[in-house]
Amino acid sequence: MQALSRAGQRAVKLQDSLRVVRQNAAHVDELMVWLNDCHILLTAKDKDSIPDDLTVVDALVKEHTVCTYTDRWYIRVER
Repeated sequence: MQALSRAGQRAVKLQDSLRVVRQNAAHVDELMVWLNDCHILLTAKDKDSIPDDLTVVDALVKEHTVCTYTDRWYIRVER
């Protein structure tokens, strides 16, 4: 009787662990899709020419900084 009880408890723990592993795998898949999209975007942006006007470059750097912060915040909210 005690062995059956322990086996049942063990089964519940294993099922819970399997559920957590599957959830983590889903999160990893989402992150891989996001990273792939970022890679594609950066590869495309890398082909763009760099403007000669430094004020434009400065504005682009500021825009990128805001975008990066927003992306990080968005990912945290999604979790």
